[in-house]
Amino acid sequence: MALTKARIKACNQYRDRTFDRMELIVKKGKKEEYKQAAEGFGIGLMELARRGIEEYIANHSAVEVK
Repeated sequence: MALTKARIKACNQYRDRTFDRMELIVKKGKKEEYKQAAEGFGIGLMELARRGIEEYIANHSAVEVK
């Protein structure tokens, strides 16, 4: 089943209302290294990054992550 233009537009609008976007820049070769590590944990690359950020904040500051 092909996605209609209206469905794509609706999905993009939902994404834009619901989520913030971040760009992560790493040295060449690191992305693949991180991706393999994430796969080893059974999670995706973005989930690994999110968990890493939350864990760092929890262990290094008084800021509470929701």
